[in-house]
Amino acid sequence: NAIAIDPAFSETYKNFGTLASPLEARAVFLKAGQVWVGTSAGVAFANKFDPNLLDPSRWVSINQSSDTGLTNHTISSIANWKDTLFFGTQSCIFKFNSSDTPFSLSGLNGLMVRELKVKNTLFYAATNNGVYQYQDSIWVAVPNLNLLSSDLNSVEQDYLDNIWVGSAGEGVFKFLGSSWQNLQFPGPMANVFVDIAFDSQGKIYCANDIFGASILDLNNSWINFDTFNTQFVT
Repeated sequence: NAIAIDPAFSETYKNFGTLASPLEARAVFLKAGQVWVGTSAGVAFANKFDPNLLDPSRWVSINQSSDTGLTNHTISSIANWKDTLFFGTQSCIFKFNSSDTPFSLSGLNGLMVRELKVKNTLFYAATNNGVYQYQDSIWVAVPNLNLLSSDLNSVEQDYLDNIWVGSAGEGVFKFLGSSWQNLQFPGPMANVFVDIAFDSQGKIYCANDIFGASILDLNNSWINFDTFNTQFVT
């Protein structure tokens, strides 16, 4: 679901144009005056200031049948790189060109692209075969030495420009320039890291799939949150 939150109200959107509905939103991205939503059945966009986005007809929807170059419409992530939208799917990355055939293949054909991340001047993709960096219009593999699992869910960059990744079962890893270091501090909710992010102090916030969430503080101690923890609100 896509949820819009306002101090006065919130709305949940499940119907986007002509896409099969109801749908779960897997990625949401705001670009200029538009809101883009990636789903398991295609992508849709609308005017983000439209007061009636609950109406499916207010959305422009695109899937594999739209003859727009989008040959896989299971969208997992959306990112904006140098004013061009990129879409991670279950089999590759597409970019949006705003032309007669707006979607074109960007690369990583055959890979499940789970997250696209733009930080500062760098652009990364977390896949089921490691992490890649976008360089000169080409996706270049980051070395995987000491990376216990190349099946990755997430990629993030800290304030020192270090690359971090969350795996699908082996925990969190930090890239040291030529090899990876496994974060082995005991105590997170699970070794499944669906998403990771840093706050301004350097603490790591982690989503641990169905198990809950966790935070690694500056003392290398984990704070865990789940539905039994009063700090966690579902």
